[in-house]
Amino acid sequence: MKLFFKLFFILFFIFSIYGQDGFVFKNNHKKVGVDFKLVNNLVIIPLKINGLEMNFLLDTGVEETILFSLEDKKEIELKNAQRIMLSGIGIDAAIPGLKSTGNTITFAGLKAEHQTIIVVLDENFNFSSNLGIPVNGIIGTHFFKNSLVEINYGAQKVFIHNKKNFRQVKLRNYTKLKINFENNKPYIEGEVIINNQNYNTKLLIDTGNSDAIWLFENKIKISDKNFDDYLGRGFGGEI
Repeated sequence: MKLFFKLFFILFFIFSIYGQDGFVFKNNHKKVGVDFKLVNNLVIIPLKINGLEMNFLLDTGVEETILFSLEDKKEIELKNAQRIMLSGIGIDAAIPGLKSTGNTITFAGLKAEHQTIIVVLDENFNFSSNLGIPVNGIIGTHFFKNSLVEINYGAQKVFIHNKKNFRQVKLRNYTKLKINFENNKPYIEGEVIINNQNYNTKLLIDTGNSDAIWLFENKIKISDKNFDDYLGRGFGGEI
């Protein structure tokens, strides 16, 4: 499993997102990396937003960079902030937020400039109490833009490789998987067996989900042996 994830993330994130720059190497280093905290199967990495150190959930299932839990980070400087209303999965009404453009995100000394950040102002939108460590936001698609990213779960390290110095020979001991992108989110085709019945499935690869797999019932008849579960809090409320 460790080898699978390591290969998977090295191969996977070479795609373009227009309007925001990815991390840029300004020297001949082969790669840079940092230790991450693995909490409930979630990857928490240290980042700097406009020079201020923060902890972010690394989430392939999210396109925008989202900032919340600002109680201890009130000194952060947000560029070109405009008030907006945020809505999403959940049972509550839309909540107030900010859209900030022209920010700089720093990871292991590498900078990604001209970044857009969505700020959630609702103090109830908070992961820290559930995870037991401070978590100030979520970073997804824009972390991987035009980058070769390696996540080593065994060593609990995240690396960004310099594409100019990366050798394909490093991948020959691994297995390739075909990944499709829709709205900058990665999907794979899979097959599941439920009650001795095979189903072809389209699965979102989501590092921000601590569960092994979620299946939705619109095309699959769920067994009577099921239960309601609290999955978390979305932009709009509880899920």
